[in-house]
Amino acid sequence: MPFLPERKSLLIRPVLIIILAAAFIFGFADIFIPLNFERLHIFLFNMTAGGFVILHYTDGGREPAPRHFAYLLLSVLYAVLAFMHWYVPAAAVSVPLWAIVERARVRRFSFFPWSFFSGRISVSRKFHEASLLCLSLAFVFSTAVLLNNEYFHWFHYEKLTLDVFFLGFSFPVSLITMSVMFHFIDEQKTVFFAFIANALFWTINLGVIIFFVFIIYQVFAGEVAVASVLFLAVMTLFVFFLRHGRALQQKHFLVSGMTFLLFTAVTGLLYVPVKSMYGGSPLASGLLLKAHSYISLYGWNLSGLFVILRWNDFPMRLNSRALILFHWAVILMAPLGKFFHHAVPFLSGAYMVLLYLFFFARHER
Repeated sequence: MPFLPERKSLLIRPVLIIILAAAFIFGFADIFIPLNFERLHIFLFNMTAGGFVILHYTDGGREPAPRHFAYLLLSVLYAVLAFMHWYVPAAAVSVPLWAIVERARVRRFSFFPWSFFSGRISVSRKFHEASLLCLSLAFVFSTAVLLNNEYFHWFHYEKLTLDVFFLGFSFPVSLITMSVMFHFIDEQKTVFFAFIANALFWTINLGVIIFFVFIIYQVFAGEVAVASVLFLAVMTLFVFFLRHGRALQQKHFLVSGMTFLLFTAVTGLLYVPVKSMYGGSPLASGLLLKAHSYISLYGWNLSGLFVILRWNDFPMRLNSRALILFHWAVILMAPLGKFFHHAVPFLSGAYMVLLYLFFFARHER
């Protein structure tokens, strides 16, 4: 299984640190340059770094393959082209990206996801396959929306924009993290255990799909209802993992990640009443919205990537609790950089220190 334990693989660690750090810094770039860097901010983290990790985790092996590096380079190119609004080249680049993901998915699983409907397949494997399928579909739908809005104009919805659909690249990272969580759960061969695990799989996956549909059609009551169901599903998964997850060093990071995820649910539900209460105050509603974004991206998603990135190196020579507390401090302070600009260099430096400490922690022999 992956990831990066060999000396020959040390080169990819600085590359991933640069990509993850660039994503974080681009989140603040609009403060200093009057451009919308949101696409670079999201794409580099979820599509580039997240997609690379998912592909390598899927293919296994200690060394990244040439197709993994091809994905890495093409995804950076796609992010830059989408940021520059060069949509025809971006659509062209999305084709080989989709092909690379589909090739990995079909080789590891099958063209049609039959395993989703099988009671004999582990839920960890189902979440893994769903992660790849979601990454593949994210390229298809994002490119279709891009071409529709700029050239064809077949469908007209206010929320049918690339800026909404690029959030779909976050879901594959969430699903692969849930796959890893179930990998560390001691699956009990009971009907009740299987029912709960599969119910969580279907609730989370269908819930997110329905949630996106409600966003596009702007059905606010539906958004709130589905968000509440997803919150209950995530809470159930959290309790499930706490009770049945094996007592390993990885569990500390995954529990921290799930706590981040619960925080995102709370901040998401609080956003509308806070915005109404404070009359659209940028410091109140804006700070809450940025907290929601950063906790989701650099809290929950990054926790899952941490575990996969150092898969073969656990247990590691580091104080897990101290590093997790440092992680929380950095991410909770990060939204302040959008309003207190002098804090941006400090926050960016602290984030890079966090990446360095985790990526280069030594394996406990």
